[in-house]
Amino acid sequence: MNVAYSYLWRLHAASVEAARGIVEELRQYAVKMGAESVGDLIELTGNDAHIVRTGASIVMMFDAVLPTVRSATLSAVGIEQYGLASSDGTSWEWSGIVRVSGFQEISKLIHAAAEFGIETQQTFCGIVRSAKRSSTGEVIYDQRYALQIDLENF
Repeated sequence: MNVAYSYLWRLHAASVEAARGIVEELRQYAVKMGAESVGDLIELTGNDAHIVRTGASIVMMFDAVLPTVRSATLSAVGIEQYGLASSDGTSWEWSGIVRVSGFQEISKLIHAAAEFGIETQQTFCGIVRSAKRSSTGEVIYDQRYALQIDLENF
């Protein structure tokens, strides 16, 4: 299996310190998962941040090679970046596209992101799957078809 898997992470109303802490928790989780390699937490500001994510003034990220997950870009052989970026220092996003040969590792990382307070949305095989932490701390999933068209009248 070699499936394209796109994801979007959103963290609303968080300080720079809170975002940094969450990205560090994700980095530690990648280490705990047994990633082949995990880089240090990198924090970029100003033009350096803008180069990594268009429009960003602050970026918190790390590089990782997770089993069964590879970068979808040809330039970064097997290495994917995970993190959060912000243009205003209070709302944060991150998106990426990876190739997966199995869903276990990427699903675990997505679940951990939701546990840490990031709202996630993943798209693969024509399915959109969202996850977020409820007010009680439980991770709640929602799943739907990516294209909802009326096949009778198409």
